Amino acid sequence: MRLATALRARGRSVELTLGAVRLKRALADADRAGAAEIWLVGPEERARGTARVRNLSSGEEREEALPDCDG
Repeated sequence: MRLATALRARGRSVELTLGAVRLKRALADADRAGAAEIWLVGPEERARGTARVRNLSSGEEREEALPDCDG
């Protein structure tokens, strides 16, 4: 929840999904919502302090540092 709050503070529109969700379902939901990209943060990404960010139109994926949200 702190991560979602930190991203919103940076002007991002965030829909938070908790629990296990299949990637295909998450991508379809984001596309249906009109999102340009989806940030995927699982336990491994969280431990590294990064997110996998996928552009929904091109399919390109990159890693991006997560904002500091320990405050």
